[in-house]
Amino acid sequence: MTQEQFTSLQELYRLSGLSLVKFLQREHVSYSTYNYWKRKSSSVPDHETSAPQSVLAPISLKSPCIASSSSVSGMTLLFPNGVRAHWVPVWKRPFPV
Repeated sequence: MTQEQFTSLQELYRLSGLSLVKFLQREHVSYSTYNYWKRKSSSVPDHETSAPQSVLAPISLKSPCIASSSSVSGMTLLFPNGVRAHWVPVWKRPFPV
């Protein structure tokens, strides 16, 4: 399929009044092929999609809370989606028995 054929297919679909699945069955076009061309036709030019740039997220450190127990140590990262990652220093980890 070419870009021109996909544009024509989209126009036929718009005029058909059918659901997308029914239309694609009638035209003998797989759903994955349709989605491939849909993504390809709406994507940004190739020069903008080459090698994604690394982006560093800002980190702000807060002073640790003072706990009554000296057993509290390590570092916890709290991500915006609620996931927590906690690290304990090697010298504070229990030894395997």
